[in-house]
This record gives sequence, structure tokens and C-alpha cells, in this order.
Amino acid sequence: MDEFSYDSKWEREEFYRAMRRSHRFTVSYLRAIFGAALIGFALYGSNGHVIILIIAVPVGVILIEFVHLVIKPARIWKADPDRGDTRRNTFSDSGLTTVSKSGTLNIPWSTYGGTRETKNYYFLDMKVGPFATVVRKTSFKTPEDEALFRAILRRNSRAKFKSNLALDGLLD
Repeated sequence: MDEFSYDSKWEREEFYRAMRRSHRFTVSYLRAIFGAALIGFALYGSNGHVIILIIAVPVGVILIEFVHLVIKPARIWKADPDRGDTRRNTFSDSGLTTVSKSGTLNIPWSTYGGTRETKNYYFLDMKVGPFATVVRKTSFKTPEDEALFRAILRRNSRAKFKSNLALDGLLD
């Protein structure tokens, strides 16, 4: 069974930056925009000022973005007592295992909806909610480590990776 392990430690600002980059549009956005539009129509109907209708949706979207990009990362950071400490992360065909000083967490692949890649990170998106497990590309000591990680994710998730012939051909 293939397995890839690495140690990680996040600084608060880098964690916030990664969480902002992991942000994705979800169904909850559509519900919130629809709700803002309903409020705008209700206010429009009560006093007839069209400007209220025009302002309600953009203000609602700005508030939702503020919650997702500023408040949620701060709450996630504060809710985890070990966030700034070193953790041991192990990816295998059974899922992700994270060992920290407060305990061990096993997350099966069925929890994840898919995987995305950016210039600096891999994002393992949770099926429920706008949350993701973030892996820095600097976590890989060798190209073979990254190739193994990508192979594990391809087998076990809906991975959406950039084409990288150098990495993808290493394990053949």
C-alpha cells in the first residue's frame, strides 16, 4: 500500500492566505444571494424605492464574502488548539491521518468531494461546506514524493490536476 507522510506547521497569516485561496463558490452562495434578493424585494414593496432593490444583492454578496474570506478562517484557526503546532500528515489509500499533540484524526476519502491544484497548494475539498484540507507544494522533499501524493489522490478522489508529465511519469 502506497503512503506519503510529511510534517506541517502553519503560521496564522499563511493559514489565512491558504484558506482564502481554497475558497470556492457553493450552493450556500446561491441561497444567500436569493435571500438578499428576497429582502430587497420585501423592502422595495414596503416603501417603493428601487434603490433598495439595487443595493440589497451586492451588499449581501459583500457580506457573504467577508464571512467566508475573513471570519471563517479566523474561527477555524481559533477552534483548533494545535493549529500552530507541528502535525504529522499521512496520505494512504484509506484516507488522511493527522497526528498532533492532542490526538489522531482519521479522515476517510469519502469525506472529500474532489481535489484542486494551484501554483503553491493542493486543496482537498470537503463534500459538505466550503472547507478544504490544504497541502503546501513545499511539503514535498522530492519530485517522487509529489508524484506518489498525486497518485494516491488520483486513485481515491476526483482529482483535478494540472498536466505535469515530469511528475506523472515518475512512478511508471
